[in-house]
Amino acid sequence: MRPAPSTALSAPAIAPMPLALPAPRRIEKASAATLDGRMLTRCLAEVTSAAAGWTATLSQLEEPGQVAAAYFAGGVREVLLRLEDGRTGRARMSATAFVDGQRVCRLSGLGPLG
Repeated sequence: MRPAPSTALSAPAIAPMPLALPAPRRIEKASAATLDGRMLTRCLAEVTSAAAGWTATLSQLEEPGQVAAAYFAGGVREVLLRLEDGRTGRARMSATAFVDGQRVCRLSGLGPLG
C-alpha cells in the first residue's frame, strides 16, 4: 500500500516589512519670502513629505547673500515657501550652511503645504 500524498502546503519565506518606508521626495522650483512678503530668493526645493509633516532643502539659491543676511543678521527664522505648482507653506528656517561650495537652507514645515 502506498502512503497518501501530502496535502500540506509549504509557505514561502516572507521577508519582514521595513519599519518605515522612505518618505516621498520631490524637487521643484520655488521661492522663499519673509512672513511680511519680502522676497529672499528663488531656488530649487527638495520637499520631503512624511506623516509628521514636511521638510525642504533649498539649493541653487539665486540670492544666497540675502538668505544668509536674513538668517544671521536679521534673525529671520520663519519663512513662506512657494512652490512652482502653486502650493505654499509656512516653515521654520532650521539651518543654513555651505555644502559643496553652495549655500543651502533647511526648512521644517509649520503647517500643511497646500
